[in-house]
This record gives sequence, structure tokens and C-alpha cells, in this order.
Amino acid sequence: MASLSIDSAAIEETLRGLECRTNFKIRTLTEYMLSHSKHAFYLLADSRHSRLVLMPALQPFVADFAAIPGVHAQADYCHHAEMTRFPKRLHTGRTETHYGLAFEFDNTKALELFILQLDGIIRRS
Repeated sequence: MASLSIDSAAIEETLRGLECRTNFKIRTLTEYMLSHSKHAFYLLADSRHSRLVLMPALQPFVADFAAIPGVHAQADYCHHAEMTRFPKRLHTGRTETHYGLAFEFDNTKALELFILQLDGIIRRS
């Protein structure tokens, strides 16, 4: 799926167009917030692929997100020490690491629908 995924530049441009706010960027990780909330999510972009990472509390909605054409949920949790707004758990090391739910996108339309659905879920919470 990684070869079909849109790149980080296209994701960043789409998020700006949807008025998502950038809080910080550290190497391959950028923290964003939805336009009308303080709900944080992350863009993790490395040399292989770019993906958005959501808070693990949204696990009940993974199937709903994955049902959007062009959205692909990562099977395992995504771990990164700098996703500081997310909870921690023991992964492969001796200390706990922040983790979340990762998604990749085939195109910007899939990303737009994903963000709109995420916004709707957060507004209902």
C-alpha cells in the first residue's frame, strides 16, 4: 500500500486547506490540531511512507475510517517518543513509548473525507 500512498507534502497541503493547525515539527513528526478543537493528531513521514496517527481512544472508529475508499488502517499500533499528547505503553524497549492508530491514504480526497469524519466524531464526543 505504501507505493500508492500520497506523500507528506500532499498531506500537509490538504490539512492546511482544511484549516488544521500545526503545533510543532520534529524531524519526521508534525503535530496537528483540528480547526475547531484541541484534538491533536500527528503526521509521521519517513522515507517509506507518510501516515496520520490518531489517539488510541479512537480504536472503536477504526473500521469506520477504514471503510472510506482510499483509507488504509495500519494493523499494529504506531509508536513514537515525540507523540507526547498520546498515552504510553511498553513496546520493544525497557521504557514505555507513546502510541497511536496509524492510517495511510491513496489520495487527497480520501484524506479530506477522513478528516471530516474525524471532526464529526470529535464534535459528538
